[in-house]
Amino acid sequence: MLSRLRAIGLAALLPCLAASPAAAQYRVFDYNGAQYTDVVVNHVPQRLADVRAFEYRCRTRAVSGNWWRDGSGNIGLVGNPASFNARTCLAPGRSVATSRRGGGSCHFFGTSGSICSW
Repeated sequence: MLSRLRAIGLAALLPCLAASPAAAQYRVFDYNGAQYTDVVVNHVPQRLADVRAFEYRCRTRAVSGNWWRDGSGNIGLVGNPASFNARTCLAPGRSVATSRRGGGSCHFFGTSGSICSW
């Protein structure tokens, strides 16, 4: 009887597991009492709280990888040109005025040269 109840409980749980949202595009590690990600900017692994704050502020998703960032906020994969500006939350060279006119959305993917679709 108990094994049948376990089987029913597991069967009821499986659709919930299958319907869970996609995993984050980066991994999280605990180190010395803090949570870090495999999003590395200028050779520094980024804390989970900082990555989430960036994602929330810029309404985009970060992905794992080795990124460079300059003093003006431009960011890109190491060895590639800038694909995003972390200060303006826009593609490099785009202004807030042109982004409001054009609409669209941005996604922070490491495999594309530009993360915004306008």
